[in-house]
Amino acid sequence: MPHSDVQQTLNRQKDCHQLFAELGRDILWGVELDRLMEKAVSAIASCLDADCSQILELLPEMRCLRPRAWYGKDAVEAPRLFHDGGSICFEEHVLMEGTHPVLIGDFENQTPIMAPAWFDSSPGVLSAAGIAIPGKASPHGVLAVYSRSKGHFDRDDLVFLQSLANLLAVAVAQRHADLEIQHLAYFDVLTGLPNRTLLADRIEQVISRARREQCEAGVMFLDLDRFKSVNDTLGHSCGDELLKVTARRLADSVRRSDTVARLGGDEFVVVLSDFDQEDGLAGVAHKILENLARPVMLGDHEITTTVSIGIAVFPGDGDTSQTLLRHADIAMYQAKERGKNTYQFFSHEMNARVQERLTLETSLRYALERDELFLLFQPQLDLVSGRLVGMEALLRWNHPGLGLLTPEKFIPVAEETGLILQIGEWVLDAACRQVNIWKDMGYSALRLAVNISGRQFNHPCFIDMVDHILESTGFDPAQLELELTESTIMENAEVTIMTLTDIKVRGLNLAIDDFGTGYSSLSYLKHFPFDRLKIAQSFVRDVTADPDNAAIVDAVIAVAHSLNIKVIAEGVETRQQLEFLRARHCDELQGYYFGRPLAPEKFQELLEAGFSLKDICPFDAQGQGAEPV
Repeated sequence: MPHSDVQQTLNRQKDCHQLFAELGRDILWGVELDRLMEKAVSAIASCLDADCSQILELLPEMRCLRPRAWYGKDAVEAPRLFHDGGSICFEEHVLMEGTHPVLIGDFENQTPIMAPAWFDSSPGVLSAAGIAIPGKASPHGVLAVYSRSKGHFDRDDLVFLQSLANLLAVAVAQRHADLEIQHLAYFDVLTGLPNRTLLADRIEQVISRARREQCEAGVMFLDLDRFKSVNDTLGHSCGDELLKVTARRLADSVRRSDTVARLGGDEFVVVLSDFDQEDGLAGVAHKILENLARPVMLGDHEITTTVSIGIAVFPGDGDTSQTLLRHADIAMYQAKERGKNTYQFFSHEMNARVQERLTLETSLRYALERDELFLLFQPQLDLVSGRLVGMEALLRWNHPGLGLLTPEKFIPVAEETGLILQIGEWVLDAACRQVNIWKDMGYSALRLAVNISGRQFNHPCFIDMVDHILESTGFDPAQLELELTESTIMENAEVTIMTLTDIKVRGLNLAIDDFGTGYSSLSYLKHFPFDRLKIAQSFVRDVTADPDNAAIVDAVIAVAHSLNIKVIAEGVETRQQLEFLRARHCDELQGYYFGRPLAPEKFQELLEAGFSLKDICPFDAQGQGAEPV
């Protein structure tokens, strides 16, 4: 052997020994597995003078090999699916050989063809060597190197790859063992749910987020009713099966972002965030009760079990995981005392609100039939001329037991139950008919603004409903303005744009209501065909005292005007707010400073006083210090 070849072999052996030493040390020190693999493929290519190398992970359930680490552009490839028949690729052949290394000196002359899966995209690769990375039940994957030269690899290289594959197998096995230990430390062995240790951490995370975002979080403590009798009569194996079924049904009852945990025995905990206050918690509790009440087959026995649920809410019922769990546990026992198969809130106030909500839901179903819903109209004025230019129709409910209710009290219930579709249609129809009455009496045509809820807007028959009302009432589309919230228009932007376009081609006006309280982004305005933007009352209220609110209002008006969108400020209550908005060239105003929401007969008195017919202004738009009439 020439001296140069001997020296080259010695250098290669030295590099290989050094690589083994480094990888062994990395495994001992617990270096992250992906970094270890990346280092290995790079060093392998260098030691063996290969053009590319890679490690592929075996995913038996998906029947494919997935690249985990690679060196050289030729090795980068999408997951490789196993063939069911016919020719196989090189990597599959390596798996089939198991612990035996595979050496291909010339892919072009190999019969049958066993080129790498990406051979067609890289025809320069002519030889390869590979070995399966051994595992207990099946190989962990494949370690392979490739060269553009024929016969580049020899038997000594295979010995090197075999040793390296064994070393990688140790690293993979250690990683799996670490994951198994971690799983045992944080998850329940029987159900696979988070255990008490992980639950405490999950609750603290939810509390931290709720505290940061100034919202609520809920903890539910659940206990199976009469579980002991199942263990006593059917045995512990049936009891264990019931617990596993319960775990699955609980997981199916909540969102993936929520946490379902088992504390031990027949006790479970559910942690929720981003819910609609007590309404959302009560809805989840109802769903859990329904799912767990379904019969379960335990061996030859069909049994029906129920659950008692206690609910505690952050921050009102506690600000730590221990406190919330304790209070939810107390509430659970109260649910047991109420007869089981129910839920109970720890907070008496919240529990009272839930009961009130149930009463509202029942009453709301008959509100239209009993003529309990009615409309008020609030003036909207032009800031330059001071003239009345429009009105907003506002819904109210004269509840027989609870008195006068504003929309925030009952609209969420209407949306959840689907009653909002019927109520929303009535509001739009009644408002159009009332304005037509005033128009027929000779009063000037004023713009009518009507709020549209998210569920109503996203209903597939929404446009048809608007068309029907415009046709049946003969209302002028140019007089009608539909108000939508930010969250509604951003829920499904592509579909929203199509619906808004359908509305605009009918000649209607569009407005964003309560701007700034939803996505609070000015950038999306250019994508939607809005005519008017309503600055939320929360910004207007402190606009003269809060520099941040003042800056926001300034920016909203400036950007809206640059997009040819008019701006109306709602909730104007003081002269100082008026002067601030006038100085910023706000277009229109609405609020108690000019007029409260009025019943139709009172609003008609406003019209009769010449508010719009005689150009009488509620304030002197040109002068300073004038007061409203």
